[in-house]
Amino acid sequence: FCTVLCTQGMPANLAQRLEALSMYRHVFAPGDPNASRNPVCYAHLRFTLGPKQTNLLTRISDYGLDYSQRTNKLAHHIGVAAPLPDCGPAALLAYPGMMKQSWDGKCDTPALGPQLPALQSDPKPCRTWATVTGDAGWGGVIANAWLKPGGKTLWLIFSESQSAQLLEMFEEASSLLPPASRWQATFSTYFTNLPPDVQCKVRCVLAGSEEAKHANARGDVIDLTRSLGKAPAGLGAEEARNGILIGTAGASASPPSPFPKYPGSSV
Repeated sequence: FCTVLCTQGMPANLAQRLEALSMYRHVFAPGDPNASRNPVCYAHLRFTLGPKQTNLLTRISDYGLDYSQRTNKLAHHIGVAAPLPDCGPAALLAYPGMMKQSWDGKCDTPALGPQLPALQSDPKPCRTWATVTGDAGWGGVIANAWLKPGGKTLWLIFSESQSAQLLEMFEEASSLLPPASRWQATFSTYFTNLPPDVQCKVRCVLAGSEEAKHANARGDVIDLTRSLGKAPAGLGAEEARNGILIGTAGASASPPSPFPKYPGSSV
């Protein structure tokens, strides 16, 4: 596994960091009838390298077998510099063709990186959240958590059948944030491990994984595989149901925790 495409002039320490952040865990081995169900990791991560903060867009997926017939992966990273687009990271990750899903077999060092599209991302009702959880209001709970960068990590436990909906759910939730706050929305749709200095507020972990079993000891948990009921008031739920921006003034409300303990986890 090595870098096959890299923008000219990328600092060596950044390139090395991106290689180290290209971890992927296969659920199904290549050739398995269920291999197409391996989750795709879409992520927006933030970390400091030298004097600069890096906003990183990431897509990592299963990529069949390598030349030695071992499991392979395809990781594509885009470092986004200021000015940061108002649409936010989730909208960019979801934009068709933004993240590479295949490699043509040619190594290259293009002079310029990809051009980011000018996307409109107006607040919208969280309909995918409603489909998955029964209440669009849970999208507001996620958006509210992003407005509190110093709070607990939020773990979302998902099933294989829900994996393909997670990025759309994050796009809906982040659309509720004021444009100036959307780049606070760090997340991973398939989290396995990250260094402690990398910011990732909302981490999706596969049901039954070691990460899911220990989630309660590491932060708050929303288990998408169980019945959640109605999202609590005061955490952005009404805004998510109606597609209205969440203001920072309303983010301070603190009703009883909506995060039950995940059965079977270590505490």
